[in-house]
Amino acid sequence: SIPPPGFPIAEVFTLKPLEFGKPNTLVCFVSNLFPPMLTVNWQHHSIPVEGFGPTFVSAVEGLSFQAFSYLNFTPEPSDIFSCIVTHEIDRYTAIAYWGEAFS
Repeated sequence: SIPPPGFPIAEVFTLKPLEFGKPNTLVCFVSNLFPPMLTVNWQHHSIPVEGFGPTFVSAVEGLSFQAFSYLNFTPEPSDIFSCIVTHEIDRYTAIAYWGEAFS
């Protein structure tokens, strides 16, 4: 089910086709966002990750926004990454996972 407008929806995917051992970028795409005030954090095996870039926010149709966060990484078969999106207005949190267990 789709959350009501304003509650963020997060999904994670790779920027390039997946090749283990080859550098790639994880993208956390956030949609259904209003107002556009959010915090994005990444975790690798439930441990916070440092060094990801800024979150880019843009307007879409109506009163909705979308956001992108990027994390450079070199994928390994056992990887589990999570993108944790917190909507700063109401503290609603959306979590999206990436890894072999989730594909």
